[in-house]
Amino acid sequence: MGFALCALCITSCGGSKVTQVTNQTKRTQRVTDECITLSEQESSHLRAYGTATAFNENVAVENAEFDAATKLAQRMEFAVEGVRSRYNQTANKGLARAEEQIQKNRLTQYIAQSVKGYKVIKTSMWDRADGGIDAYVCVEMTAPTDNLAGNVYDSLRRDDILGIEFDRAKFIEETKEGLEAYKQSKK
Repeated sequence: MGFALCALCITSCGGSKVTQVTNQTKRTQRVTDECITLSEQESSHLRAYGTATAFNENVAVENAEFDAATKLAQRMEFAVEGVRSRYNQTANKGLARAEEQIQKNRLTQYIAQSVKGYKVIKTSMWDRADGGIDAYVCVEMTAPTDNLAGNVYDSLRRDDILGIEFDRAKFIEETKEGLEAYKQSKK
């Protein structure tokens, strides 16, 4: 055993390899895809990345884009629902369970409509040994986060989901804080 380990050390010192062999265990350093890195960078626009694997390139890319759009919606819904929930507690709105569920359903509809306005900012693909394709897609909302949160606020106010005493600027700021909290929780 000692001789084999010594022979391994002597033969592996001659070349420059990324792969490292230690006690017969092969390790390869993981590479973070550019789409993931781009989605985590500071931006005035809400971003998310998605991934998918398929044997057809178009299917892989479409599924990765759908995954990214779903993540955008989840981030917005998490942030806005948190603000709406805190508002209802602060305003002492004793909502019946049915009315509370109606508000949540409307909120989900607003978010789904809002998330339609995104663009793909980066796509990357990796070929797999089995012939499959790993696709990564980074998407970004076309409207800045402030505008997006403001539009959601206006829609919620119009349908009386938020009361008149809830400040628009406070809603936008708390929504942005909620988006950042969600982003940090997923790291």
